[in-house]
Amino acid sequence: MGPGWYLATDGRWYPPAAPSAGGALRGTLAGGPAGGRPADAGPPRAQGHIPAGAIGHSVPMVAGPLDDPDRFRLLRLQSRGGEGELWQGEILIDRVAIPVAVKVIHPSNAANIVEWRARWQRQAELLRSLDHPGLVKVRDVFEGPVPHPPGAIDPSTRSLYLVMNWVQGQTLEQWVGTYPNRTFTDAIRLVERLASAVDHLHTGGLGGWPIVHRDIKPANVIINGSKACLVDFGFARILSDQPMTLVGTPSYLAPEVLSRGMYSEASDRFALGGTAFFTLTGRRPDPDDPAAMAAALCGVPGVEGRDDVAAAFMVMLSPDPYQRPRNATAWVHSVVAVAGGERPALAPPAPPLTAAHVMYAPAPSAGSPPRLPPVPNSPVAPALTAPTSGRSDGRGFKIALYCIGFAILACLGILLGIGLMRFL
Repeated sequence: MGPGWYLATDGRWYPPAAPSAGGALRGTLAGGPAGGRPADAGPPRAQGHIPAGAIGHSVPMVAGPLDDPDRFRLLRLQSRGGEGELWQGEILIDRVAIPVAVKVIHPSNAANIVEWRARWQRQAELLRSLDHPGLVKVRDVFEGPVPHPPGAIDPSTRSLYLVMNWVQGQTLEQWVGTYPNRTFTDAIRLVERLASAVDHLHTGGLGGWPIVHRDIKPANVIINGSKACLVDFGFARILSDQPMTLVGTPSYLAPEVLSRGMYSEASDRFALGGTAFFTLTGRRPDPDDPAAMAAALCGVPGVEGRDDVAAAFMVMLSPDPYQRPRNATAWVHSVVAVAGGERPALAPPAPPLTAAHVMYAPAPSAGSPPRLPPVPNSPVAPALTAPTSGRSDGRGFKIALYCIGFAILACLGILLGIGLMRFL
């Protein structure tokens, strides 16, 4: 496809039209006649731009690397974001169409394609290191020509692609709207699936290093039946001391992230707690008003008026990261157990966070966030030590002195015995 091709209102691509004597392009409103541009098609599109079709509109296009430019069929535009467009697509393997999700970089980001490739490649490597049904799988990252009609490649153009397995379903936001009469059991079942995925994310990363998602929220969870899948790992990072920028959705950000820019597994679990609250109540969490959140939980069908269930739930939304349960699945089970009439101990709180367990971002400020300072070598909080029994009378030291004295006496006795034997 050469420069100047355009997408007509019938969803088809047409070659550039020859200008008339007056310099205008000929065309009709519907259907793109040969050699003419529809009058409502808008201004000519710059070469290399992604076609701006309506979300949900099917456009017959393909994409792929330069050596196989028609590898993936782009079937349906699903959404647009700051990074680019997300398409539902497919790839033929042994004549079987395998569904995939294809993210195409936005033209405004294409000028920094090398930087974006490194970013998407890092995201792909993180996802490849994980194996859990509740985490989306990545297939490929590549550069290639811009999306084009089959066989109409323009090798002079470049775009960046991230291909993942297609996750069928609806977002958790949509699911909550679809089922307004859901019960506690309906909602908590999905929360348990999501909690399991988050626990795996924190324990099953590259070389055993935890991975933090940093943007857990209902819009990034896909629901299909009783299954829940966490998607959109654009902000995910290995938990280390590398500088980070402040990202996420405010309603789901932990207090320590907002105040100190401190990311950890605990901040991910706080976001999970906020997402679980939305799943049960249909309301956006308000961490600044925990009493109102607890009251909303007491109105969930199946646990109406249960202050004990609300208390067991709200521990995950504690403003103190050290008081949040360290295992999300165990927390869900404890909430379910309390709802069933049992009173088990809640999942143990997380151990103290050290410099090896957190990432820092600057506090929010006007304009673009600045670069982060390096993580200090000292722990971010004093270690929590177990309480002592109250004895500090030096008994161990006294026992050691007694042992040394006894050993000296024993040696003197042996020497005295040897002397007597020689005398005799």
